Amino acid sequence: MLKNFKFTSFFPSKIRAVISDFAVVIAVMVLIINDVCAGLNTAKLEVPHKFEDTSTEKVGLTYSLS
Repeated sequence: MLKNFKFTSFFPSKIRAVISDFAVVIAVMVLIINDVCAGLNTAKLEVPHKFEDTSTEKVGLTYSLS
């Protein structure tokens, strides 16, 4: 829907181009706002606090560069 928005005559062409370029980001933000406002209990991505390898047994390119 937002991707086809680029070719409509609803807004001036520059505004339509910006909205079309950021259509995915706009869609994600709208869904996040809906999730927060509605209080839905959806699964969230758990981001680790520290960046580390998943297995210490594997030796690869990351160890050869350090």
